[in-house]
Amino acid sequence: MTQNRPPHEGDGREDRPAQDRREIRDRPLGETRRPPSGAGGDRPAQRRAPSHPAQGGTARHAGERQGYAAGQGGQASPRRGQQERPAQRPSQGQRSGAPARRPVEEVRYQPRQARPGQRQERIDPNMRDPDQEYAFQTKQMMRQRQRRMRRVVCIAALLLVVLAVFAVKLAVDLGGGANTFYEGVSVDGLKLNGYTKEEAKGKIEVLNAERIAGMTVKLTYADREWSISPDQMGVELNIDEILDQAWELGRTGNIFARQKEIGRLKKEEEKLVTALHYDEEKLRAKLGEVKTAVDLAATNATVSFDPSKEEKFKITQESNGRSVNLEALVTQVKTQLDNGFTTPVEIKPDIVAPTVLAADLEQATKRIVRTTTDLGSSSEARIHNVKTALNFFNGMIVQPGQEISFNATTGPRGLEQGYQNAGVIQDDEIVDGPGGGVCQVSTTLYQAVVKANLEIVRSNKHSLPVSYVDVGTDAAVAYDYKDLIFKNNTEYPIFIEGKVSGKTVAVSIYGLPLPEGMTVDIITEVYETIKPAEPKTVLDTAGEFVTYTDETKVKKKARDGVKVKSFRVVKQGGEEVSRQLLRDDYYKEVQGEIYQGVTPREGGAPTPPSEE
Repeated sequence: MTQNRPPHEGDGREDRPAQDRREIRDRPLGETRRPPSGAGGDRPAQRRAPSHPAQGGTARHAGERQGYAAGQGGQASPRRGQQERPAQRPSQGQRSGAPARRPVEEVRYQPRQARPGQRQERIDPNMRDPDQEYAFQTKQMMRQRQRRMRRVVCIAALLLVVLAVFAVKLAVDLGGGANTFYEGVSVDGLKLNGYTKEEAKGKIEVLNAERIAGMTVKLTYADREWSISPDQMGVELNIDEILDQAWELGRTGNIFARQKEIGRLKKEEEKLVTALHYDEEKLRAKLGEVKTAVDLAATNATVSFDPSKEEKFKITQESNGRSVNLEALVTQVKTQLDNGFTTPVEIKPDIVAPTVLAADLEQATKRIVRTTTDLGSSSEARIHNVKTALNFFNGMIVQPGQEISFNATTGPRGLEQGYQNAGVIQDDEIVDGPGGGVCQVSTTLYQAVVKANLEIVRSNKHSLPVSYVDVGTDAAVAYDYKDLIFKNNTEYPIFIEGKVSGKTVAVSIYGLPLPEGMTVDIITEVYETIKPAEPKTVLDTAGEFVTYTDETKVKKKARDGVKVKSFRVVKQGGEEVSRQLLRDDYYKEVQGEIYQGVTPREGGAPTPPSEE
């Protein structure tokens, strides 16, 4: 709408020339400038006050506009419908010394082409009031600001709408799985959207029931079968772990990352798979029970020995054993479980061979050596003692590495053990005592052990040389301080046979024969003989042994002292290949004692002296 505004009425303003209606471009909008104090003007003083706050003071602009017109050659361009008129001179009331006003550029207002439906406000061309023009421009600029503000408000409103839509969509997306899984997540083929954790767990357990049951392990051996259930080996399904992973999908990161992840899940399904786990220690324990049931120890060939029978040895055949390799079985079963195989596992135990074979025992039951000693004029009591001690060793089997002690084998040898009194050596002379004659058994056994090339751990000599073996080849025993100990140092058992035949004590040792052409003997070397002092004569005043002066009795026989070494000599094909010192003995010399009577005999021949 175009509006022509009439001149101000009743405000004291005069009509102004058209050239005064100019736009001041070098002055900020709304700025009010006042003319210098005392300067005259075209208007009365009461008209210098601003007519309207929005327009600001306008009276002071008249001089500026006139100055501008003067700067344009003293002639202003007339507006339409007006004639040109000379420029106005300054009024007489204006001080001649007032500074000239700065000319300003005149810009004519060109109204903008109105848009359809928009109200267009124009200025009446007949109006010459520059304040009206200035107010019009100010109003236009304010309208432009308003339009810009409306655009900003519209854009902001649009953004708010977009954000609201996005927020609604975000709330729908994020809130859709607040208590349930988001869409696009599956475990073992089961889609979880709409399920809570507890509901999903129950569904998956039912879904995998058959799968868990398939973890049963079956083992077979021959016609036997074992079954290990999932419970027995601690089978578990990692449902909780996988559900925790599924639950985190779409719930990590900021809201934008979460929405992006939720959108991805809808397009690309996330397929998770559970895994079965088992307790390897429990599995190993159950397989260990199967191993115990399958394992069978190998049976070595055995031999029984009875010297009293014609067939002294009886040999039983050996048999193989079997043993399950537990580590290999565990690995095999784990492969079955890890790959989901359900076929029974066939147990194939290792063969365990025996260490003692019947064929070897056949070769190790040959007689190695037989030694004998003569009982001579031994009394029945002494022979009884020999047989009693010898029975402890008759039929004895000595295993490889085993040591045998004579005293430990026979035990005490007193009257209460069934032994009788017979001649024993005591204080360099022979007296009757319990167990007399037992040393002949130990001596005969000692010589057999040496000749069988077995190890002698301990042996002792008698205090006097004995008559039934060479000096240095005896082995005395006394239960409390002298012993014979030997050891089977071969790889096969040895068998001992001892018996008395007539007046002969015989000890035989059986086992693995010596190498062909080998012999073992005991050789002695007497390197010093010591003569005793002259026999001592003792007068038998008590008549204990003799009565008459012409009677004598040898109470203690004089004996030479002997130093002798004994060796084990090994020969091969008649040639000596080794010589081992067994003992270096010193049998002390013994001074003789002769008892003589003290009563003279009347008219009778003397009686010759007697010996023990």
